Amino acid sequence: MLTNWLIQHTPGTSFRSVSIYIDNQPLIEVAVKTGAWSGQHLVWAFTDILDNSRAKVTTQWIFSHSKMKGNEEADQLAKNASATKQKYAKQLKTKWKNMWLTSPRCQKFE
Repeated sequence: MLTNWLIQHTPGTSFRSVSIYIDNQPLIEVAVKTGAWSGQHLVWAFTDILDNSRAKVTTQWIFSHSKMKGNEEADQLAKNASATKQKYAKQLKTKWKNMWLTSPRCQKFE
């Protein structure tokens, strides 16, 4: 999804070869897995987007913490996104709990 957006919004990438370097081995393995599995719709959506892209997109696995330009920055961005998601989920759970404890329905269960 992001790959397709980048291809569409980066001048000079249409109808060219574009490489995606992935340091997540399980993601590569699941992309070639047959049968049904959890999250397969996401892999199918990704491959469908790549198949219909205006560029020839290839994916390649690389070692984690390799010297590939941008890999460390991408890892840091992923960690930041995960931390933000966890923080938001905790805040949401606290808000829900407070709303529940002050609701009339909660009183009925006590």
